[in-house]
Amino acid sequence: MKKFIPFNDAAFKYTGVWQENGEGQIVSYHTSAQLEFGFLGTEIKIFASFTSNEFVKLFLDGEVILPEITDEGIVISNLKNNSHTLKIIAIRHCKIHFKGINLSEEGNIFATKDNTYIQFIGDSITDAYPGFSTAVADELKVDYSIVSLCGISLVDKWGWYKLPEGAEYRHGMETTYFSLQNLQETLSPAEYDFKV
Repeated sequence: MKKFIPFNDAAFKYTGVWQENGEGQIVSYHTSAQLEFGFLGTEIKIFASFTSNEFVKLFLDGEVILPEITDEGIVISNLKNNSHTLKIIAIRHCKIHFKGINLSEEGNIFATKDNTYIQFIGDSITDAYPGFSTAVADELKVDYSIVSLCGISLVDKWGWYKLPEGAEYRHGMETTYFSLQNLQETLSPAEYDFKV
């Protein structure tokens, strides 16, 4: 495998909250950020790491697969030499650090069909995976993402999640939606730039 295709290739379709980290990668944030693309070839290497391997789902041609995930990434081989679709979903606030893919010289990458897109925003009912949000998206056959946190309210200074030590007040979705992290991850969440 010799052909490297970086994360910023136009064929990669990102749904949810993603932002470049300045280290040659793009990183997913919040629940259920997704990456999807099509490729032609018999083998693919995905240069990605995850904050938790158990909270990542990979779909090859619509079927869940369980490839070995190593520090170097993921290799999927022995595929039929035809078109394939790969989707990677981060669930339960897992972060994907994606650098790109390797294909064999004769391999090719292509964009998948754009679908209607829905973004679910909310608290624990929205946050569950699988749950209400995923069931609605699956039934409607749409692309989706989820920005949610258990115990969060829509407005600041309300909510039910434990207030972290040092925090002045609970951030509601009115603040968290525009941030890459929530108060339970850091007291100084970075702002989302909405470029992806």
